Amino acid sequence: MNGVHDMGGMQGMGDLGYERDEPMFHARWEGRVDALRIAMGAHGKWRGIRTKIESIPGANYLRMSYYERWLTALTERIVESGLATRDEIETGRARGALEAATDRARLENPGALRARTTGPWAQ
Repeated sequence: MNGVHDMGGMQGMGDLGYERDEPMFHARWEGRVDALRIAMGAHGKWRGIRTKIESIPGANYLRMSYYERWLTALTERIVESGLATRDEIETGRARGALEAATDRARLENPGALRARTTGPWAQ
């Protein structure tokens, strides 16, 4: 099956952009993506990553850098595997047990929490 990711031997795709003495990573975030890839493999959450990269829509795939493709695919695997939610990834903040319990309590008895969070100390 040929897809946009099967670029080997294609004509007109431009230079590969090889640089003499090229650094391993061009930006710090690229190194972090690579570390994330290694960590995912260590936790056995690696399977299906190639499929995720290959399922990136063609226009996006071509505009993305190598590490942007990896980050996109890893993000999808993290969410699918239950390691984090999309909201946790987007906010950069883990949703802890206390927050989940607070949300449950708010749903079960909205007035109880409001009474505890009002007053001069709550401002």
